Amino acid sequence: MAVLASPAELQLKTAEARLHELRMLSGERNEYVGGYGGGHLHTSSHAETLELEKERRDIAAEVKRLKDVVADERKALKKTAKAASDVANWTARLLDGDAHFASGVDALDSALVARTRGLVSRDDWARERDKLESELAAEATATAAKAKQAEDEALAAKARRKRKRERAEQSRLSFAADGEGDAASGAE
Repeated sequence: MAVLASPAELQLKTAEARLHELRMLSGERNEYVGGYGGGHLHTSSHAETLELEKERRDIAAEVKRLKDVVADERKALKKTAKAASDVANWTARLLDGDAHFASGVDALDSALVARTRGLVSRDDWARERDKLESELAAEATATAAKAKQAEDEALAAKARRKRKRERAEQSRLSFAADGEGDAASGAE
């Protein structure tokens, strides 16, 4: 079974391969040389060594960043898998009944089907549909009116709080100017 890699994992593998290729190109060896640690670069010039070292540092930083991205992706995947395998989530979805099917069904259609079960004439069906459409429109209008009223009440409450805060601040300022201002100027 082949495991599909994410784009970040593919980029990480590419960056690690480039880093390995760069180490081979620079002749880096992990050897002990007169008291110094390993990892010495064996190139033909100092400028080439500096250039390869800079490129190696850049690629190493990119590898580190990509490892963090891959780790974050794995954490998110584990979190999703844990939530998907949690029995409480299954039960909650089952208790919703047909809610997971409701997204593809229009409320008007389902209500019309419920009201016109059995054999009905075309005129009865059309009359019932018009009646349902007007009921749903009235319900939508009422819901919109309630939402507008709630929004207006929230704005009015916010304005009242703002006025109250401004009055309290104004009274504090006038008090400070009258009483404390004289005392403060006399103390200085």
